[in-house]
Amino acid sequence: MAPQRRKISTSRLQSGSNNSSNLGGNSGSLDYDAAFRRFLRQRPHEAARIVEELKSGTNEELIRARNRLLTMADEAAIQNAIKYDLTMERIEKEYKARKRRAIANAAAKKLTLKDSMLKEIDNEIARVEAEYQASEISKASTSVQIDTNKKTLRGRGGGVLVEPPTYFNSMPKQVAPSTTPNITYLLSEDKIADDLKCFAAMNNESPPKPSTVRDRVDVTVTKQRLSYGGRQFKVGDEISVENAEYGKIEDAKIESLQEAMVVIRGTASWDTRQVNLKEF
Repeated sequence: MAPQRRKISTSRLQSGSNNSSNLGGNSGSLDYDAAFRRFLRQRPHEAARIVEELKSGTNEELIRARNRLLTMADEAAIQNAIKYDLTMERIEKEYKARKRRAIANAAAKKLTLKDSMLKEIDNEIARVEAEYQASEISKASTSVQIDTNKKTLRGRGGGVLVEPPTYFNSMPKQVAPSTTPNITYLLSEDKIADDLKCFAAMNNESPPKPSTVRDRVDVTVTKQRLSYGGRQFKVGDEISVENAEYGKIEDAKIESLQEAMVVIRGTASWDTRQVNLKEF
């Protein structure tokens, strides 16, 4: 009678294979391939059944391993989603912080630039005003009428100034007597008269004196237009002006027209002059 073979359960085989794999993984003393070949020789029917279960997908270990992998994949996906959300939140916070810093820096630079520009403008205005005051420009003036009926220090009608006696006016200054300078001539009056007669004889035909009276040109201002000798000019037109006070001004522009006065501006922005219509 042949001895009966002892059956080895699949769970023990699998646990043994797991233990052998763990031992082999830890120490490397067992050969998993050799154990698997030995199992195939000893239990071919059991091995065939396990292969069929693996092909059909009904093996319990395969199902547990697949479920474990799916669970790990789901957990990894959840962790990745959480990491993604945290990363995006951190990026958004950093972006907002940098944007706030950039806006604050831009506002500070804008204020600094504005202050510097205002200072430059004030300095330029002060410089132009100083140049304008220092330059010899005829400014518009209004006649001031003095009311002689008002009481002043000099009384009515411009009397003598009445001041109380003080240290400065208690002792009036003595007026120095006027003296005629003593001029000594090198020639006598007779010789001087003879010389003058000789000069008069030499200059009998004296050249005619230049006429100081020039032809009068009609100059009027009507409806913001300057009429000069039949020509019409308006505000903004370029003209050339020449008179005894200013001299000649080239490339001047008419800035404004008044009833009896024309305001012109030269090439420089501060060069503003007023010319009476009678001076044209």
